[in-house]
Amino acid sequence: NARYFEKRKAAVVLDQRKLSVKQLSVTIERLLRDLGDTQEMTERAYELSGSDAAGKVASEILNLVNKKDE
Repeated sequence: NARYFEKRKAAVVLDQRKLSVKQLSVTIERLLRDLGDTQEMTERAYELSGSDAAGKVASEILNLVNKKDE
């Protein structure tokens, strides 16, 4: 999921296997400095997930549970 958003410039993904405190710190500082980029990333993420992403996920879970009970 994270790579999907990263490819569409809606997220920054850091490789956990290579992650260091320094890399995380540099990435956070860059995001805080480049608020224009951060705002664009936020808008793209919103467009990709839709306005009610949590509601959609919850609805799908309930659908699966209901099908199991049938």
